[in-house]
Amino acid sequence: MNKHYVFSMISKRFLNIKDSVITIIIFGLILFPKENYGQNRLTKLEDGTPIVWVNHWVSTHFISPNPIEYIDLSTDDVLGDIPNKKIARIRPIEAFHSTERDMGYITIIGEGFFQQYRLLYTDDPDLATKKVPLHHSLNPTLRLSQVSLSPSEAIELAKKIWHHKPGFYAVGTKKNRLEIRLNNLYVFGGYLFVDFQIQNKTEIPFTIQQIDYSIDDISKAKATNQQSIPVNPYVELLNNSVFKKFYRNIVIFHQFTLLDSKVLSIRLVEEGLMGRTIKLVIKHRDILNADVP
Repeated sequence: MNKHYVFSMISKRFLNIKDSVITIIIFGLILFPKENYGQNRLTKLEDGTPIVWVNHWVSTHFISPNPIEYIDLSTDDVLGDIPNKKIARIRPIEAFHSTERDMGYITIIGEGFFQQYRLLYTDDPDLATKKVPLHHSLNPTLRLSQVSLSPSEAIELAKKIWHHKPGFYAVGTKKNRLEIRLNNLYVFGGYLFVDFQIQNKTEIPFTIQQIDYSIDDISKAKATNQQSIPVNPYVELLNNSVFKKFYRNIVIFHQFTLLDSKVLSIRLVEEGLMGRTIKLVIKHRDILNADVP
């Protein structure tokens, strides 16, 4: 047999095999897109905590059948909000060149449930988790319910909070030798507890004419009170009107949710000719970091 003929036949068979392999690969890419390549990745930690994969190009939504009360993120690398009372949304603030970067935890509390997830970063947006259904049976031993507090019960809980160490250190304002600072934020049973203090570094006592609580746009947080939406406290622990060096109070509100573009403002106005004012601005992220007392 002609050796050129034999070589030609072998070459054709090799090409046919090569074409078949390429065809199989193409069909594999069609039938099994790269989202499925991540199915072998971890879905739970050893203690059973579910894992959610995040990417800075993708918003991950947590969908709940019941209203979500608040979310807590253990890292500043991820932002979150509650755009709808039954939807929580998170996304990393920037890109990370890592396939399994640890992004901490997200804790979600709502009516009748408490759920926690571990966040891991993927550098492939197609592999990020887009939607997470929240099932209330995930942690039945940690279920919470709405609690109706009477004013006296709220005061008693505020007295206990009074003895807690500050959990916030960088939320505050200095002005006219006055310093106002946020100590703690807590949520419980549909109520928001705001613990704040003022230090007067002058020898002139401060007589409080009024305290304004309002929700402002971030862009208007430094504007006049007429551009604010007033909110009324449910109850206040103290009603002191004069202090010389130090003032502290815990104010309880019916719990509300702030958007990214809103802040909670606490503004104190001094009585008399001095007329000093100072304002504490509490951002959306700070409220998301509120703890349970």
